[in-house]
Amino acid sequence: MAELVLNNFASAIIHSAVFPEYPVRGVEETIRFHLRHSPALRDFLMEGFDRFQLAGLALICLKNETKADAERDLRDLISAAGSDVRERARRARLLGHLEAADKGDPLELAKYSLERAAAGDEVSTVTR
Repeated sequence: MAELVLNNFASAIIHSAVFPEYPVRGVEETIRFHLRHSPALRDFLMEGFDRFQLAGLALICLKNETKADAERDLRDLISAAGSDVRERARRARLLGHLEAADKGDPLELAKYSLERAAAGDEVSTVTR
């Protein structure tokens, strides 16, 4: 169930990043609430972060109270990537972008991931 819910949340974020007329701001608080109050959603996001290539960074920011908490999660995710060099590099790049961002606006972070994917920099290797 957590996977289904997170997929829907990720879809809403990506749709809003691609189509400005799609109002993610209307569901952003709902996403934030559920991520902050559901251990199952938080656990699935952290364990399956590689499944959310485009919306993962935005979801991490919505999950956390502060930008510093999101940065800490990304550091944990970098460590959890183990020997997967490509995934470690992707997560480190996301951390660097978040650290450089003025604030952790989820929509802007999703746009960053989309732009990287469009440029061919982020290629999903997830086949699950």
